[in-house]
Amino acid sequence: MEQRSSIRMPFKERVKFGHIDRPYYEATTYDISDTGVGITSYEPLPLETIASIIVYYGHKPLNLKGKIKWVNQINDSD
Repeated sequence: MEQRSSIRMPFKERVKFGHIDRPYYEATTYDISDTGVGITSYEPLPLETIASIIVYYGHKPLNLKGKIKWVNQINDSD
């Protein structure tokens, strides 16, 4: 059952993210809403971490900051 308060829209763009003021992991977004952005990455950050995110969209990078609220870690050995 969907528990989000806002609608998520597909949004696939290149990003860099990481701990506050150190966005150096490469990743890709998969969706966005007015309350968050979904990112696919091999470098998950711990829950409740304040993250810095640079979205490369259009001509000028968009600098965001937010709190990690959900992580779904997948084991590659499965």
